[in-house]
Amino acid sequence: PHMLKRSSLRSVMGNVTVLGFTGGIASGKSSRCKHLVKLAQHKSQQPGVSLGVEYINGDVVGHTVYEPGKEAYHALVKKFGDSILMSNQDDSSSSTSSSSLPLINRRALGSIVFKDADRMRDLTSIVWPALDEALLEEVETRSIESTVKHGNRNTLIILEAAVLIEQGFVKHCHDLFLTSCSAEEAVRRIAKRDGLEEEAALQRVRSQKSIEDRLAFLQTSGFSGYIRHFDTTHCTLEEGLKEVSSAFDEYWNGILRPRVRETGF
Repeated sequence: PHMLKRSSLRSVMGNVTVLGFTGGIASGKSSRCKHLVKLAQHKSQQPGVSLGVEYINGDVVGHTVYEPGKEAYHALVKKFGDSILMSNQDDSSSSTSSSSLPLINRRALGSIVFKDADRMRDLTSIVWPALDEALLEEVETRSIESTVKHGNRNTLIILEAAVLIEQGFVKHCHDLFLTSCSAEEAVRRIAKRDGLEEEAALQRVRSQKSIEDRLAFLQTSGFSGYIRHFDTTHCTLEEGLKEVSSAFDEYWNGILRPRVRETGF
């Protein structure tokens, strides 16, 4: 896939593979992705392997695109009003930035968009294009650092993001791991984890695409990379991590190692 905006950088980036990791809310995405990063780092430390492993948290990058003063920040305030802004009472330690503009209160914004599909579209139409740019820049920066600073001939970037498919950045990924669980199980986990009422938890689940819709989109969009799906509904975390270990061994031996063999480890 066309991963980079500035082709002049490709010559110094070496051989880069972007492995996306996404999943539905409360499906165990983050714990499994964290385990995957450790597995990849262990492989990279084997003798004779010139592989840099970089982890990018797309959700954290997403929060930076609407920091005070940025274009998306002003667009969100204009669209949703001042009620989405932090007050001193909300967080006296971090409610203002160096620019003296109040931060956006993500909880207040979430309470608006999770129960209204039209308002969610308002949000994503502003944030997602900015996120695409920010993620591309982060991928480029990490890739160049891996090649130039650390001298790796190959780089594996593991990109974790909740809306990787919906937002469209999956088109920049070579391969994809994704998790899911049943809506009922997701509601139970969210209510327990976040202390939400069942209806509020259900709103969050319904605001996301189902695993069936995500897989169908990948098929119809022409995504040609390796896809591995983990259904976490009925498995323990320990069982889930073992599944990830097995899947990464398969990915390493069957996909990643052959892909970079021509450049040499």
